[in-house]
Amino acid sequence: MGEKNRRLAAAKAAQAVLGDLRYLSVAQRQFYVDATIERAKALTSQVAQGETVLAAFVALLRYVTNPQQPDWGACHSTSAVLFMRLKHLGMDPKLCVGEVHYGAEKFDHSWVELDGKVFDVAICAPNYGETEDTNGCFAGGPVFAGIDLGANAPATAKFGVASNLALDFAANFARKSTLWEYYAMQRDNDYATLAQLYDKSYEPQDMVGLELVITLANIKREWRNPTQNPQSHSFSKQSSDHEEAPAQ
Repeated sequence: MGEKNRRLAAAKAAQAVLGDLRYLSVAQRQFYVDATIERAKALTSQVAQGETVLAAFVALLRYVTNPQQPDWGACHSTSAVLFMRLKHLGMDPKLCVGEVHYGAEKFDHSWVELDGKVFDVAICAPNYGETEDTNGCFAGGPVFAGIDLGANAPATAKFGVASNLALDFAANFARKSTLWEYYAMQRDNDYATLAQLYDKSYEPQDMVGLELVITLANIKREWRNPTQNPQSHSFSKQSSDHEEAPAQ
């Protein structure tokens, strides 16, 4: 199917509810991506610098939904990379972590907020495992300005729900870590790093991901939990027993 025909098919599917991305064929996944992008385009007029935000969102969406990429369920990295891109473009996003509810499902998650609206690529690509313990729950399509692009309707997933539950290990580490500390953990464990994901998604020629991690080294996620953290805000100081980012 040519590019023009794919876009026509995506436009015709504007009211269709798209399913769980993990179980789609390559052709179905291409349709899914095209449809969600068309839906996001229709929302750009409601977002400050909408076209610029869209370009950042789409580039990351294409990477995350690539069948060859291994980072299913990497919401803490994906959200950080979108945050880095929007900061690089001169915007003032918030990098958030907290509990998300989708129907009866509850899970810990990271996302980005811009002007009070949720932007979340990774939610459409939860962990893919063969057992209930390793398989993440379906929670809708990618979210652009609070709209679930899979349903083409306001997201029914509830972000930053008030809860007395502790965050799981990965989410709590993400909450406590600066961007530099999170990057260093990935680097030291031979995981794909924030810098690598940024470069693959946005700057494959310039390789500026590490430079951005250093620039934003002291940023921490805002813990969205009205019960346990009623004054959700960013912290910028690192404790002295953690690795310091290199000087710029």
